[in-house]
Amino acid sequence: MDGPMWNKYEPGPDKPRAAWPNEPVMRPFLKVRLRADHGKIQAVKLLVDSGSEYTLINWAFARRLNLSDELKGAATDTVYIGGGTFPVSLVELSLVVGDFKPYKSIVGFIRYFDTTHAGVIGQRGCFDHFRVIFERPRMRFRLEQLNP
Repeated sequence: MDGPMWNKYEPGPDKPRAAWPNEPVMRPFLKVRLRADHGKIQAVKLLVDSGSEYTLINWAFARRLNLSDELKGAATDTVYIGGGTFPVSLVELSLVVGDFKPYKSIVGFIRYFDTTHAGVIGQRGCFDHFRVIFERPRMRFRLEQLNP
């Protein structure tokens, strides 16, 4: 794909904020297809999160990818979310975003990810492969692949 990829913000799972009680909380979600070397492609919707170093996905999704063997011997790290500290298991996967070329990235799987979405796509896994431009007034964001 040669041109920029535009995506619309979507209503998030959060309750409306006190300052805007009649408006849904809008979030930049991105559909990503993931694949382990031995598995089939699984699609997931992730929150684009510039504050997250890792791309993080809940443990239940790891089961969908059939990653039990990879997770047993996986490297681990610790992440800080909402004031809490959580261990993550790190696995290299193939990611496909839109019509862009597939690429490999380390993804962290977290057991205690208490969100209503599957996870976040962060600095490593998104911002190191794409220029990300947010247009909040227009409720859209776009990706441009770096070094395609």
